[in-house]
Amino acid sequence: MTNENLKHFKSVIRSRLRSLGYFKIEIENEQDRRFNVIANGLLREIFLLVTIYSTSEQISTLTKEEVDTIKAEAEKIEKEPWVAFMQVNESGESVEHIQWKNLSKPRV
Repeated sequence: MTNENLKHFKSVIRSRLRSLGYFKIEIENEQDRRFNVIANGLLREIFLLVTIYSTSEQISTLTKEEVDTIKAEAEKIEKEPWVAFMQVNESGESVEHIQWKNLSKPRV
């Protein structure tokens, strides 16, 4: 994934979070297809792992260890743990809405 594509996805996430009422948004720990977001809003404060996957892949799933790591990181900074999955086409362009998942809710 190119830096330009990653820059675009970060911009999309920032814009979406602002539209949801978040006013302080920090992006960190950028990797090839993942980055972390710490966002503060009026109703909640979140630690969000954004994962990007292509249309040729199945939607990314997180291992129990990855979920535990996200939850531990969120707890350490006193934020709610979340993950967002963004799907892109082979050209690296976003093709679907963002799938959000609150990891603090129990699994069913």
